[in-house]
Amino acid sequence: MTFAVTYQCNCRCKTCNIWQKRPREELSLAEIKTFIIRNNCFSFISLTGGEIFLRADIRDIFDFVLTNSRYLVVLQFPTNGLLTDEIKSVLRSISVSKRSLINATVGLDGPPELHDQIRGIPGTWERALETFKILKDLHIRAFLGMTISSHNQGMLLRTYRSVKNEVPWVKPEDFHINIAHISPHFYANEGMEMFDAEVVKKELAEYVELKSGAGNIASCVASLAEDKYAELGKEYVSRFHSPLPCKALNASCFIDPEGNVYPCTIFDQVVGNIRDAEYCLKPIWESPHCTELYKQIQQQKCPQCWTPCEAFQAMAGSLLDKRLWI
Repeated sequence: MTFAVTYQCNCRCKTCNIWQKRPREELSLAEIKTFIIRNNCFSFISLTGGEIFLRADIRDIFDFVLTNSRYLVVLQFPTNGLLTDEIKSVLRSISVSKRSLINATVGLDGPPELHDQIRGIPGTWERALETFKILKDLHIRAFLGMTISSHNQGMLLRTYRSVKNEVPWVKPEDFHINIAHISPHFYANEGMEMFDAEVVKKELAEYVELKSGAGNIASCVASLAEDKYAELGKEYVSRFHSPLPCKALNASCFIDPEGNVYPCTIFDQVVGNIRDAEYCLKPIWESPHCTELYKQIQQQKCPQCWTPCEAFQAMAGSLLDKRLWI
């Protein structure tokens, strides 16, 4: 489950207009607790936003999800890193054993000046790097997430070197790559200028080469998946068509701050609302409308994407196809 707990945001990003949304009727802490208890089936939960640390009760949300999700393997969250002190305080309050379940991605979209320009706020590069280092000190699996768009295409290697100058111990595998997408209901960025496919294909190839050149362990599952995301990403940007069958509404869904359930962050179709279903996913999941949307996804009549949220589960679902991994 990808769950946007708030659309509040303290950046002004060029690739995303979530910051322009006015939060309304966000699910309360009590409602989130009820939902988790009644849907205790998730192995992977991504708490996203907006900037999730702008929620005053985010510490309680973390604690409840980690304590009450019986099958949880990974609790993931992205952050712009601006609220460094709050992030440090929240995560320090979590027991070390529970921290082992957490993956964090700190957005970093270029060298200092370019990153701040894309994010729309001065000083975001320094804060992002500071937050990244603090997360590492807290033994959180932390990564620097670079979203490749028309604003920073071709800048991956310069971005890596700029971080390396400030953090000598950083490694290529500390970077996660994402391809910019358009989403009416999530990013609200319709009309965004798309990137140059040939430039991005070259950049994705450079990413894989950078990691292999650093002596990355090929047998590492996470690293292998990142490499495969990049390799298949080259196919995606050539024709803007998912290179693998999507698992949305089969293995996952996206829920917005008001409780609306969507197939994913890209397919702009509401499946239902958890408030209307007494905070249970099952009646929504088994509804005729959900079945019809699932058929559309299987017939590739959805927008087609290659976001990590959907791509990694698509790759996991294709593990039995040996041709994908050789």
